[in-house]
Amino acid sequence: MRRILLFTRNGISAIASVAKRASYVALTAGVIATVGASQDVQAQYPLYAASNANFSVSNASYNGMQNSQVVPASSSVMNLGDAGSSSGAQSNVVDSVYRGSRGGANVKSASYTPSEAYQQLCAAECSPGYGPDASCNISWYFNYDALWLRREGSRRFSLTQNTFMDNPDFEWGGRYTVGKMFDCVNALEFAYAGPFRWYRSSDVSGAGNINSRFAAFPTTLADGFNGANRHFQELRSDLDSFELNRRWWAWDAISTLVGLRYLRYEDNYSLYSLRPGGGPAPINSRYRDDIKNDMVGLQIGGDVYMPTSLRTLVSFKGKAGVYANFNGREVQIINDGATTLRNAFDDVDVAGLVELGANGIYQLTPSVRLNAGYEAWLMPGVATVSRQRPNLLNAGSGTAIRATDTIAFHGFSFGAQVLY
Repeated sequence: MRRILLFTRNGISAIASVAKRASYVALTAGVIATVGASQDVQAQYPLYAASNANFSVSNASYNGMQNSQVVPASSSVMNLGDAGSSSGAQSNVVDSVYRGSRGGANVKSASYTPSEAYQQLCAAECSPGYGPDASCNISWYFNYDALWLRREGSRRFSLTQNTFMDNPDFEWGGRYTVGKMFDCVNALEFAYAGPFRWYRSSDVSGAGNINSRFAAFPTTLADGFNGANRHFQELRSDLDSFELNRRWWAWDAISTLVGLRYLRYEDNYSLYSLRPGGGPAPINSRYRDDIKNDMVGLQIGGDVYMPTSLRTLVSFKGKAGVYANFNGREVQIINDGATTLRNAFDDVDVAGLVELGANGIYQLTPSVRLNAGYEAWLMPGVATVSRQRPNLLNAGSGTAIRATDTIAFHGFSFGAQVLY
């Protein structure tokens, strides 16, 4: 053990001696290399050596050295010599140092702010209010969207046996939005969507062999709709939407809203029957069932924008609201011009609306945008003709209403926005 300790101590002493000598050699070699490199630079670049006498620092650059402040080198001006060798141009040196305040730890990199070139490019290409050099110069915005929507639901509804009405098709409507910007963030906007009208019908002819789906009590209520030569039925659905929103904008990144919304949805159904003459049953009969939904309530929503280039964006939007549904129903039967049955009923229920959409946006000019996308509306808690079970016909038909249906609308949108 003693030999091991002695060997270890001698080994450590030897290693320390070798390291000390190696450090002397490295220091000497470094000095020689530095002096040699300096002589090579002066020999190859005499202009640089001569310019040391002409290197000047502006007052902005040498601002208060006695106050212990360091300023960026970009405010220095370098004159690369004279006597025919000067370039005659002053070159701003890119900030590569840090700015420090006296007695504080506030240090910020010179590359913290966006480049001037990007600011100039964005000012020319980006929309107002967007980009690192954005300015708030928008007072109004106007949107128009052409909506091509389809109403889903009630596909199998019919009061004529052995036939159904055709399915609802896509129909055109519009959305008009006017917004007033009070500053860069706050806005008040009004929007109207509509009028939408979906129409369905069927027309069946025969020789006294066309019957209805009515299960009537008393049975005489349905006499005018059985054994007919012709049945014609139609269902028209209408939708209008009005909004008043308080909206908050955050650049072209996100916007949120809260507001009031009024929606009116109607179903108007009619069945016409033509019977052959003779017998006590009426010849011409009509069944009419009209339903309205007036929905008023609060909604919240927002839009998220994702820039994909200086001129294009992708946006996603959503709205959700809860409404008081003031609904009503009226049922009428007319036989040979005389009213046989007429009842009406009004009620108040709770309805809702969820609206989702996605759009692609193209910045045509700094103040004009074009957009196209797809959207869907889901409206629960509404009253429709098909949900009332109108085939159960009796003297009390039309004295109650069921607001339990859910309707979906979906389709394409094409539009433009103008900023002023």
